[in-house]
Amino acid sequence: MEMRKMDRPVTDRGELGQIVDACQVIRIATSDDEGLYIVPMNFGYEWQDTRLTLYVHSPREGRKTAAFRKNPSVAFEMDNGHDFAGKQPASRYGFRYRSIVGNGHIVELADPDEKAHGLRALMRRFSDRSFAFSEKMLAVVSVFRIDVTGFTGKTHY
Repeated sequence: MEMRKMDRPVTDRGELGQIVDACQVIRIATSDDEGLYIVPMNFGYEWQDTRLTLYVHSPREGRKTAAFRKNPSVAFEMDNGHDFAGKQPASRYGFRYRSIVGNGHIVELADPDEKAHGLRALMRRFSDRSFAFSEKMLAVVSVFRIDVTGFTGKTHY
């Protein structure tokens, strides 16, 4: 993904990690027979070298789940650090932020161990506790992995 304003890209792995870690919500865009569809979700993630993998969960049925199953190509966006700032004249005003925008392939996890792994990645974001998931719990939830194929980090401060 190419960026128009070359003073704003974030390429440092540590800074990219800080942006992702500070985000609580990811917005995932997909499409279905009704058209384009975007949904905000909580998420978990893992880095392996420079590769980013995302995890989300969903009820077993519904528009979002059906769209993810039907069309594995997704786009996503996450942002944080929001602050409105500026000086006179009005053209010097702007909105400060940090963001990650990317694409990937979303895959529903069927294996109970993989589902539990994805749910633990998600729960690590919000708790320092360790969680176990019973077969019954795993059977009533869909867990999806997004294999990120490309993304850009951007900051405007």
